[in-house]
Amino acid sequence: GEPLHPGPVGVWRLTHVHDMVTMERALGPDLPKPTQKFVLKPVKKALEEKTYLDLVNKAYRDVPNAKTQGQGDLRLPNCRYTLAYQGEQLIGAYCLDLSEKTPQLTTLAVDPELRRLGLGRALLLTALESLGPKAGACSLLVSTANAAAMGLYEQTGFAQTGVVSSWFEVV
Repeated sequence: GEPLHPGPVGVWRLTHVHDMVTMERALGPDLPKPTQKFVLKPVKKALEEKTYLDLVNKAYRDVPNAKTQGQGDLRLPNCRYTLAYQGEQLIGAYCLDLSEKTPQLTTLAVDPELRRLGLGRALLLTALESLGPKAGACSLLVSTANAAAMGLYEQTGFAQTGVVSSWFEVV
């Protein structure tokens, strides 16, 4: 019932670990253009689903609170699952949930072997650009423990809009 706070709780001690936060960015003429172009392929066939899931699960393996995705996770209505290639090389994937007035970026993944090359930023901007001029903003959910993702989103103009949950360690 009550919100948790760091400190003693009975015989236990709670230590704040991280939060899950919502972020949002307005979309408009100030949206930077991606510096790299990708071949984007929608996920439609079983082989594409396996490729998407393998990449996303590999990319999120060490991310706090990330769950392993399965085929059932690719059946959500109004979601656009996309694979991104440079030539023949798969570099990343993203998912946009279009079920609400403000679209939500639910997944952004870059092959871990290709990180720190600017591909995440370019893929993020590509995903935002794909929403078109009618989308006024885009939201997302991210763990504050995922410093790389938090930095990327903040650098591209996303601002925190709320805290969904706080995570504590019990000792």
